[in-house]
Amino acid sequence: MKKVLYLFLAAILTVACLGVSPVVAAAYSAADDIPLISATAEWKYAENGGAALDAAQAGGTLDLSTIAYPATGKAPLGYGDNYAPLLGTTIGYGTDINRRYNAALFNNSFTLTAEQAERIGQEQLYVMADIGFDDGFVLFVNGQETDRVNMYADTALGSSALASAAVDSAYESTRVIFAANIFQAGENDITVAVFQNSVASNDLFFNLRLYANPQPNYPDSYYPHMIAVTFYGDTGTAKGFNWKTDRFFKRSDVQVVKKTGASPDWTAATTFSGTASEINGEWIHKAVATGLEPATEYYYRVGDGDRNVWSTPATLHTADNDGSFTFLHTSDVQSESYAAYMRWKNVLDVAFDLYPETDFIANTGDFTENGVYLNQWEWMFSLPENILRNTTLAPTTGNHDRYDNVFLSRFHTPYPEDIKSTVAGTYYSFDYENAHFTVLNTNDNTRQRPQEDSLAAGTMGLNKTQYDWFCNDIASTDKQWKIVMMHAGLFTTGDKINADPYIGDMRQQIVPFMLEQGVDIVLQGHDHVYVRTKPQMLGSVDTPDTVTEFYNGKQRELMVDPDGIVYINSNSAGGATLYELIDYDKSMIYPAKSEQPHTTMFSAIRIEGNRLYFDSYLVLQPADETQKASAQLFDSFAIVKDRHTDVIAMIDALPDTLGADDYDTVMAAMSAYLRLSAEERAKVTNYADLLSAETEVKNAVRRLPSADGGGNSGLVLAIVLPVAGVLAIGGAVAAVILIRRKKKNA
Repeated sequence: MKKVLYLFLAAILTVACLGVSPVVAAAYSAADDIPLISATAEWKYAENGGAALDAAQAGGTLDLSTIAYPATGKAPLGYGDNYAPLLGTTIGYGTDINRRYNAALFNNSFTLTAEQAERIGQEQLYVMADIGFDDGFVLFVNGQETDRVNMYADTALGSSALASAAVDSAYESTRVIFAANIFQAGENDITVAVFQNSVASNDLFFNLRLYANPQPNYPDSYYPHMIAVTFYGDTGTAKGFNWKTDRFFKRSDVQVVKKTGASPDWTAATTFSGTASEINGEWIHKAVATGLEPATEYYYRVGDGDRNVWSTPATLHTADNDGSFTFLHTSDVQSESYAAYMRWKNVLDVAFDLYPETDFIANTGDFTENGVYLNQWEWMFSLPENILRNTTLAPTTGNHDRYDNVFLSRFHTPYPEDIKSTVAGTYYSFDYENAHFTVLNTNDNTRQRPQEDSLAAGTMGLNKTQYDWFCNDIASTDKQWKIVMMHAGLFTTGDKINADPYIGDMRQQIVPFMLEQGVDIVLQGHDHVYVRTKPQMLGSVDTPDTVTEFYNGKQRELMVDPDGIVYINSNSAGGATLYELIDYDKSMIYPAKSEQPHTTMFSAIRIEGNRLYFDSYLVLQPADETQKASAQLFDSFAIVKDRHTDVIAMIDALPDTLGADDYDTVMAAMSAYLRLSAEERAKVTNYADLLSAETEVKNAVRRLPSADGGGNSGLVLAIVLPVAGVLAIGGAVAAVILIRRKKKNA
């Protein structure tokens, strides 16, 4: 489907609107157009096109040559008050205004010389049509279907067929570039079936200009756009790519080259070829770049290598596996208008200003208000294009993204071979540095599936196939951090917790297993509120010990090895309706912070080894597009886990040969050991090495000559004293004070 942005009157799609600046091989010039059918030509038409199509396939196959057209009229053709001033011919729609004809048929013909037909066949001449329409259409040339726009690919044509989307207030425009093999020398026939989205629709519009030119006049909707870079395979060596073009571009090529300067050298690029297919009537390309080097920045572009048509260069970077990285959490962009999607753009602008080192965006679903409306996806991708094309997106399917394989058409993510269906989205997982991310599809629940797929009669949790996959996925990872992403939240303080009954069943189904497997945080969406829970169990809460450390020049309190799971909703990052808080079940939900600040939000998560730092921000939207948005810190928390690994690393880093100069280093390791709980100390497997090192450096200090010829001129003792508010050991606090004997003057 080549459905495009809503355009007013005869406006042509612009590169600026789509946010694309493609690279093309040669330039089109309107001066070289060869007219075939003018925009004001006479057309034959049948007002009741649905009935005519029914009759034309009474024999089992559609035979357009049998259709009689009882009327003729000058283009544009249609009806409706909005279009009356534009129409050359007003057509009828039947006698019942509440049940109008579902379609109208329009027919014309044009002639090609033998030379023109030969040049078209050799792709030295291209035939194109600029078409205005409301609501959708199917195009035929010489009896062969060539294009569907705003029509589902599997819709049977006839009196019950309808367009897949409605056109609001003004007709849509698109351009079709035809395949070379459908034309012939002499007379050629063209038929257009224009469909309504509803038989109660009060308007219909059709216009077409047909022409040929030595260079293709690519419309902007043809070029690679809605480009998404995702994780597909090893995050240190591979990336997935998804983009949309017209089906005129057959190849799905990605070129990558290391970033070594201000501009890419494409002669040194590696090309990866993928596949193109029709998904829900749209021409979607998918490819995977593999064999990349970890910790490396690349330029990339996507397109058709045969036609030398490419997207503008963008950048990507691969994971470096050093255990430190930053990612953003956003959710529920869910907007319907350009202005609302500008809020999404502003959120990302502010977030990347604050966190330019961001490795990827974890989005927990609902990218649009209605996933079948292409203009909403166009705005979602194009307005923040400079950011989205230069980062990696880890997307989650939301309930507004569940229609007709729309999630699959927008993102290239892996999914299990035994997945029941991709129609309502997918689920997958990936490792990034020392963290494992599991991305669930909460649409894929037993409310949406046959009851026999339920885990127990009457329940509505994840369907059994996804649940089994989830259990295996979590249990199989040995990563230090386990993070789950899901759209429908298990613990929130918004009304979705009660409005969607399957959430309660899902909570009972998966929370015990997540607790057993040591999941750390769950990133949620669906409820447009801000909530961060305390470390939750199922019906109870953990109160872990805390320590205070300095991080980026500020004191941060860290929860030590919490037994529960922290659940987070980061409100909305776009134009979604913001919900008020409800009187939640206080025996089930334990928020550490829960508010509705009535503005867009995002959260930033930084993992540094065994420490996780979380900061959530309000994004204060500007009054208009001439001003910038601003951010305000809203909430923070941090977790430290496996503190014994810090001590093990400190001990392993001690020199093989120790002397007096190593005293401070050894005693710092001993101090860190003493700050651990008894349970944590038992996990320090190299503690004997630390004891040996302590003895060695103390002996070395004792052997040092004093200024008066005696010993002990260096460090003489280490005292561990309580110091409030510095370093916690359970409820106590300690610091190491090193005392040196002052040397006598020589």
